[in-house]
Amino acid sequence: MAHILLATQDDVLRGYLARSLARQGHAVMQVGQGRQVLGQLMPGAFDILIAQADMAGIDGPELARRASAAVPGLRVFFLSGFR
Repeated sequence: MAHILLATQDDVLRGYLARSLARQGHAVMQVGQGRQVLGQLMPGAFDILIAQADMAGIDGPELARRASAAVPGLRVFFLSGFR
């Protein structure tokens, strides 16, 4: 299955998604800040980045731009919603 890097500031959401993805057979690494993602990006390490769109520091679109530059072909998905 896929190697997924999951980045969201919401601890509850991050835990829920990580468990759900792992139950489906995916390998999931969790981070709570956009800047942590940048330190994990290496070609071949991840197939997919799932990122919160409105994170503090580095928002989702900026993170996607940097991640795509560092790892060409990396698929990026955004999480967004209202509370």
